[in-house]
Amino acid sequence: METKGGFLSILRCIVISYNKIVLIDTGEKKMKRKVCFMFINGAFKEAPNRMVMDLGAGEMIVVGVGSYDMACRETEKLAEEGVIMIELCGGFGTIGHAKVTEAAAGRLQVGVVRFDNHPGYENLSGDEKWGEMK
Repeated sequence: METKGGFLSILRCIVISYNKIVLIDTGEKKMKRKVCFMFINGAFKEAPNRMVMDLGAGEMIVVGVGSYDMACRETEKLAEEGVIMIELCGGFGTIGHAKVTEAAAGRLQVGVVRFDNHPGYENLSGDEKWGEMK
């Protein structure tokens, strides 16, 4: 349960950080700023799972994906929806981070929580668990 608590702590920090999100003025109308936290879990084999939190002037989108490929497809959708940044969970290794950044193609910023050896994955890296190193 240590990993679940760690995830919730990270999510809580992100929500607090973006709690004072301001509206973006596009010239024509003001729209909500959208940010995303993306995590990877083998439970999402068929499709990603999304949850959207309304923070007043902005939205926090939490997305669970089951693979790096799914993460890349979801990143492309998020960019099209106007999301300005994605924070990747520590389950993404360096290869996963690079793939998502490539999928973003400069349309949004990609940050990452880093665990070189993730405690929830029996101290494997995200790349060993999900990526090309398995």
